[in-house]
Amino acid sequence: NYDPVIESLMPWYKPIMPSDSLDTLFRRDFSLIKLHGCARQPETCILSSTGYQKAYNREFEWYLINLFSVNTVIFIGASMDKNEPFFKYLSLLKKNRIDLPSHYALVAIQSSSHGSKLGKWLFECKRQSNHALA
Repeated sequence: NYDPVIESLMPWYKPIMPSDSLDTLFRRDFSLIKLHGCARQPETCILSSTGYQKAYNREFEWYLINLFSVNTVIFIGASMDKNEPFFKYLSLLKKNRIDLPSHYALVAIQSSSHGSKLGKWLFECKRQSNHALA
């Protein structure tokens, strides 16, 4: 889990979670957003599809759409699987030809073949997005 490492490297940032108020979510400074909860607060961790449905309420969906539209996002610790809930919002923006800033991911890979497969999939997503925006 990346939580302790990230928090020790950036102790001045109070993590933001989906359950936070919109006022907190829309602070204008750099944010550390814990999309699926915090390891130090097990009750906040999302571990099921029911948990995702509860956490990704309308306000948080609206927040993510705005976040992805205007900010560069670095995903750390996400599987980057096509089924991750946040991909729904990225896909929605791309389908509507919204010119998105670049987003990045730091992911663990199981093997070089897995890394190649993931890289090709992400490249194809980016290429399709750029083509749609052209």
